[in-house]
Amino acid sequence: MDEVKIKDLLLNNDIIKIVMSDSLCNIKKISIRKLVIKQDILYQLEYIENNKAYHKNLEKEKVVEYVKNYLYKFKQILIRTKEKEYILNLKKNSYKLKVNENNNDSKVETHNKEKKYFLNQGDNIPFLKELGIMNEKNEILKKGYNKFRQINKYLEIIDNTISKMLEDNLIKTKINIVDFACGKSYLSFATYYYLEKYRPNLDFSIIGLDLKTDVIKNCTNLAEKLEYGKMVFLNEDIKDFLGEDIDLVFSLHACNNATDYSILKALELDTKAFLAVPCCHNEFYKNIKIADDMNFMKKNPIIFEKFSSLLTDTYRAKFLELCGYDVLIEEFINEEFTPKNLLIKSIKNSKKVDYKKIEKEYLSIKEKINYTPILENIAKKYMKK
Repeated sequence: MDEVKIKDLLLNNDIIKIVMSDSLCNIKKISIRKLVIKQDILYQLEYIENNKAYHKNLEKEKVVEYVKNYLYKFKQILIRTKEKEYILNLKKNSYKLKVNENNNDSKVETHNKEKKYFLNQGDNIPFLKELGIMNEKNEILKKGYNKFRQINKYLEIIDNTISKMLEDNLIKTKINIVDFACGKSYLSFATYYYLEKYRPNLDFSIIGLDLKTDVIKNCTNLAEKLEYGKMVFLNEDIKDFLGEDIDLVFSLHACNNATDYSILKALELDTKAFLAVPCCHNEFYKNIKIADDMNFMKKNPIIFEKFSSLLTDTYRAKFLELCGYDVLIEEFINEEFTPKNLLIKSIKNSKKVDYKKIEKEYLSIKEKINYTPILENIAKKYMKK
């Protein structure tokens, strides 16, 4: 199938969704979906480049041009309309077409009404009431609104992560989850609620770890009150934790190298997925040695702190890739709610990986900063070469 026929296919059909995957270029994946905003029809583009997701809205003509520009740079293209599903597979410099009837839900997403979340105001959500976020009238309290937004965003990420794990057969009928340094366990309780309500066919267990005895006692009492029988809280250091068959670990707002030790434990547990929202990136800020022609950044501590933070998480992402994970860095929640807003999402890679290429990129980072980070010193044996 040539470019002209593909262009005609895009122009002459009511396109609901396009997915370009199995990349041959620096952009990992392109997803395009139809939206109705007020009276206008637009297409939301999402593309993943250098482990970061980017978004923009396009008119249909721009979509056609965009797809045309990336033909032959992806081995597979899925084009979904209301009636049919067109699958283009690249074979010897030409796309072979397969057509299926579309049995999927082809509703067009609209932005004209209030977006529905996993947690919604007006629903009776007991754990939110117990944590002081929702009142007895099922209304979100003003003081709890930021936390409510944060939890909903987290559940979106959890949902996407679990969907990917199921798709790649990393889990089948059960998922075992551990929350490192759980604190008040907002996210553990939210995950329990989500799994019960939205994943009824998936059995699960949740373990929360924390060093504070009073925190563990309070969380245990709340779990009993909510009748959440599939979760336990342990007064234990993560380095001493000896869990088995752990599928998903999350570590949120662990300060400085605590995130690195969380990564180490996740690797020791051979977990299938790991979510981290790092905090306080002091190691790189204090230790990296940048080139002389870049030293001007150090004259502005705020700029250098942000640079060091981004570089730290870029390094961690590349390290996890070298340990066999597919890694994406995405925004956890807007900076107006928390300045520590980057989430590192790592899921075990199910595809063939060019570890030599990843190692080259990894070593390039180390060379540029003239420093060997603690993460490599403590977890080097998990790096694949």
